[in-house]
Amino acid sequence: LRSRQCRSRSPRRRGTAPPKREAMARGFTAMRPALVALALAAVRQAGAAPGGPPVKQADFEAFFYSSSGLDMTRNEARALAAREARNLTVCRVTVHALQDLRDAMYSSSSLDMLKSELREALLPAAYHQVGADQLKLFFSALYSSSGADMFKADAKTHALTLAKRHVDPGAVQSLFRSLYRSDALDLQKSQAQHEVVRLVAAGADAQAFSQSVEASRGRGMSKETRLRRATADAVVAGLQGLVRRYARDGLPYTAREFLKEYPETWLDEWLAAPEEKRTARDGNDYSAGEYQRYFGRAWAAEWGASPEAVQRRIAADGKVYTLDEFRAWSRAWQPEWAKAREVPDACAFLNRAACTSRPAADRCQWTWSGDWLDSCVPKPRAATLLV
Repeated sequence: LRSRQCRSRSPRRRGTAPPKREAMARGFTAMRPALVALALAAVRQAGAAPGGPPVKQADFEAFFYSSSGLDMTRNEARALAAREARNLTVCRVTVHALQDLRDAMYSSSSLDMLKSELREALLPAAYHQVGADQLKLFFSALYSSSGADMFKADAKTHALTLAKRHVDPGAVQSLFRSLYRSDALDLQKSQAQHEVVRLVAAGADAQAFSQSVEASRGRGMSKETRLRRATADAVVAGLQGLVRRYARDGLPYTAREFLKEYPETWLDEWLAAPEEKRTARDGNDYSAGEYQRYFGRAWAAEWGASPEAVQRRIAADGKVYTLDEFRAWSRAWQPEWAKAREVPDACAFLNRAACTSRPAADRCQWTWSGDWLDSCVPKPRAATLLV
């Protein structure tokens, strides 16, 4: 039977494929573009799903590897992207923002960092939502001979510190003059440089500081006493006294309340305390100084009409915590909070189910970005009519 079946098959020339196999090959060739598309979709979906690699990981890796980025080796760039892509996405840090920061830090006309300095400083600044323009303004004010006239290394360090606080670089020059000029406090330059950083970080009002220094002249006070009085007057007056910071108990207080609660150490306590933010009409969270820079004269009314923001950061264990949760997580929570990665709004890192359910749905909306990590975005809140 086997021999009859073999003999019954039609002869085939050597090197030719069976008709069915030829048809299958042609069909596979025709389907190849569709199969490639499906494969790519599967890769994207893996990154988009919880547990998959972030969709933007390849973009971050390319930036870290590029000579116009961090100029790392391929293995270094791949490892850094694998480690940081998730947190960068959650913190809404983009490659474009990283590029702008990198250019500000590395340019010889700006901070002029060494490549090793750049690699160390870039991501911490990005995680604190530092803007390239603000960083350059701070460096110029601190380094310029018409500003605080610091050594370049000191100016770079303090520019980064102050930019992370989102305070006003425009106050540096005026405050330094009041500290250093012979007809004002007449401090030594090194002391004046030290104090101006603390005053700007504290949100001191430059005009109130100058007026207090002038008012104390010729009254027989020591420089130290005049400095303490002017500092208290200026910080209490900063941004109309509306700014609040979170004390050790996790509750927000004004500078005047800090001064009353901690008479001797109030400034150190104030500087260690995180600053309150509020949710603006666009649904995003901003500090009082950012409100002032954006809304101008109407900022105080807008601030008063805006709800207190629920701030969140990524702790050392890689998890996202609110400020209250952070305080419960760590006894020394304030310095830990200052180092932690800043999540700029209350919606990032929520999956679709959480984003579209209450209470998150009251202020968040789902806008698919290709990655679940940053598809939940702030929803503009109802406009408040101001009379």
